[in-house]
Amino acid sequence: MRLSVSIPILAGFLCIAAGPANAQLTGEVASTGGQAGNVLVTREGQTYPILKGDPVFEGDIVTTRRGSSATLEVPGCRLSLSASEQVTISDRMCEPDAILPAALPDQLPDQTGLITPTRLLIGGAAIGAVALLLADDDDDAPASP
Repeated sequence: MRLSVSIPILAGFLCIAAGPANAQLTGEVASTGGQAGNVLVTREGQTYPILKGDPVFEGDIVTTRRGSSATLEVPGCRLSLSASEQVTISDRMCEPDAILPAALPDQLPDQTGLITPTRLLIGGAAIGAVALLLADDDDDAPASP
């Protein structure tokens, strides 16, 4: 019985880490510059830091803070953001007017060290593995009296 509870929990973590609902992977963060945590993505109303190699999806807003930079790659386009700029990931993101000044980038909350999709996936897998190990209960005794 415990095994049947652990798998849905692990599946939930994997779905959250995969990206926004019904979105296809559009590209990835090719590089970031500056202090860790100063390149942010806003996805489905949540803002958190992104790192080199993290995926970006259509509709994501990538923002750089003062002193940071990012390079984004999507099919047919490689886009560099300088400090205090933002772009919305779309099929128009490589047009000359797509990069905008960041909306108060230095007033965004410090997001350094928060959960990224990659970290969430790794953490979810670790929690699932622990749950599976704990579920290996062959003595048929109840879990609690």
